[in-house]
Amino acid sequence: MCYRSDKITMQMAKQTSKSKSLENTNDPFSNMKLAQGFDKLKKDWWLDISDTLSEGKYKKDELAKLKILANLIKVSV
Repeated sequence: MCYRSDKITMQMAKQTSKSKSLENTNDPFSNMKLAQGFDKLKKDWWLDISDTLSEGKYKKDELAKLKILANLIKVSV
């Protein structure tokens, strides 16, 4: 079974191979480093929200947390 993302990955690998160039990993502004930094910020933000919904005056049960998080996903996309 071949997923769409696998097909896209294969196409991009072929294109990169043809261009004979790879991303410069020494570049502080490379896409990979920027993406990793963004992922860390997003992950930390997500964990902060989850912690807030799990303790203190904002404490919610699991179903309420899922509804809130689902709505956050909807509005952020």
